[in-house]
Amino acid sequence: MHMCKVTHVAVLRAIDNQDLFFEARSEPTLLLDLAPTSPGVAGSHIALVAFPAALVRGGMQKSKSAAHIESAKPSGISSATKVPIDGPGIAGTVSVLPRREVDLGGWNADDRLLMSMGRTHGQHLQRLSLRDCHRVTGRGIAEGVARLLILRHLDLAGCVRVSSESIKAIASTCEALESLDLSDCLAIDDSAVKEISLRCRRMHTLYLARLPLLTDIACQSIYERPRRSSTPWQCLSLSGCERITSRGILAAIARDKVPSAITSLDLSHMRQVSDLALLGAKLPALTSLDLRGLAIRDEGLAWAGAGTGPALRELRLDGCLSVTAIGIAAIADSCSDLESISLRRCYGLGDDALHALHQGLSSRRLRSVHLDYLRDIHAPALRTFFASFPELLEVSLIEVHKLDDTAVEILARTAGPRLRRLRVTEDHRDGDGAARGGGSGTRLRDVALRALGKHCPDLEELTCAGMRHSTDKGVEALLRGCSRLLCLSLGGAP
Repeated sequence: MHMCKVTHVAVLRAIDNQDLFFEARSEPTLLLDLAPTSPGVAGSHIALVAFPAALVRGGMQKSKSAAHIESAKPSGISSATKVPIDGPGIAGTVSVLPRREVDLGGWNADDRLLMSMGRTHGQHLQRLSLRDCHRVTGRGIAEGVARLLILRHLDLAGCVRVSSESIKAIASTCEALESLDLSDCLAIDDSAVKEISLRCRRMHTLYLARLPLLTDIACQSIYERPRRSSTPWQCLSLSGCERITSRGILAAIARDKVPSAITSLDLSHMRQVSDLALLGAKLPALTSLDLRGLAIRDEGLAWAGAGTGPALRELRLDGCLSVTAIGIAAIADSCSDLESISLRRCYGLGDDALHALHQGLSSRRLRSVHLDYLRDIHAPALRTFFASFPELLEVSLIEVHKLDDTAVEILARTAGPRLRRLRVTEDHRDGDGAARGGGSGTRLRDVALRALGKHCPDLEELTCAGMRHSTDKGVEALLRGCSRLLCLSLGGAP
């Protein structure tokens, strides 16, 4: 028996059936005896052990103290294997559950662990997450992960020590890869993207967010792989890649005027990308488009609408300061089946933007709308808007100062039990912290809370921070009616 200290959440690993190693996020609180030589456990395995909090506190009976180990499937194990455990306050067995995926995101994984995985799990591991594993370097990727020959999904986001050369090693051996996340891997350059695009022909999902070394060459490489022998791209994220320009994006999504199979495209926070990136785009399959923080104008939205069409379901325009109601009308007319739209901090929008959505979204399938910080929206426009969309699930109106009880009451009656999340705040201070005069802020009272309690029994989240005009009676009515409420905030402004 090998003695090992663990916490309520720890990572155990048995290497070559010899010594036990563990890594934990906090100080050890329990002792666990694990017999790596038990029948059926021969060979290396990686296990995530989760003990219930009650067990850690010593409040659980021995008969209920068995823990479950979720493990990458060791060679020769075809079903769950029982391993005896014994120690202070615990007794019983743990189950080694065969799995084809390992999630080490946020753990203190290192190159030694990855190289061990490469030696022992190369023939069955299909999904691996190393998100934010800062100790992992290019050596661990090249000598360990590159040996996982049937790996399909790999998440390396936040692994800041991963190099382009190690990604090339993955591309040369892991040809079965279907999705790869390299976001925030700061050393990745155009050459790595080129190798991935050319060699991993089954890949359809690629996340390259916030990579400062990428240029337009990377965009060109993404679409240069042979079309007939490659899986079409479906999900692509270039968010925050500040050196990529409109020309690079245009070459990627409007290349040879051939319609693209992309379903999700993230171009948010790209400083050198403007309207021209969407000129002539052919994206008939696109369902999700993220343009947050772009210097895009109404013309760009019109081009986006013409290039996407009715398949678009989700649109994010947060912080697009030059967009007006004209652009909103253009996108709404072209994409009438929109289900989610986010317009946070689009300061050029007002009541006419809500009217454009009301007129253009003829299918009335809108389920999520975010209008935070749009201070030129007034209560009458909100009332008409809410009355037009009965399928709303999520509404966010942070610092929409002209909101009133009647608008919330109409929302509650129209959406009814479908409404799940509502965020409403009022703030009576300006940007310098001084109190606003004139009393122009939101004035929600008990009427709004009672309406929510009466018509929205399945409401799960309600944020009404800063509501200074409601009373205990309104809150009581809300709580009586919304029996499934999980999160309630009635405190100060967020």
